[in-house]
Amino acid sequence: MSFVTIYFYVVTSCDPPEWPSNGYINCDKSEVLAGTICRVRCSPGYKLDPDISTMKCVKKGTRASMNVPTPNCKGW
Repeated sequence: MSFVTIYFYVVTSCDPPEWPSNGYINCDKSEVLAGTICRVRCSPGYKLDPDISTMKCVKKGTRASMNVPTPNCKGW
């Protein structure tokens, strides 16, 4: 008698974060999988509010989401 072992690997991904007005987001992978870090930047003359420049896709049970909401880019 022989046995076969089957492994399942579930890839968990986040929805791509929405770019802030007057700014952009650059993620370290083209697909936003759990563990992916995204950097938020503002156009010249704007600053992050709140001052959060990185976001991370984190797994929560069987789902994944960004660990913080996308900050805004406000003029100063």
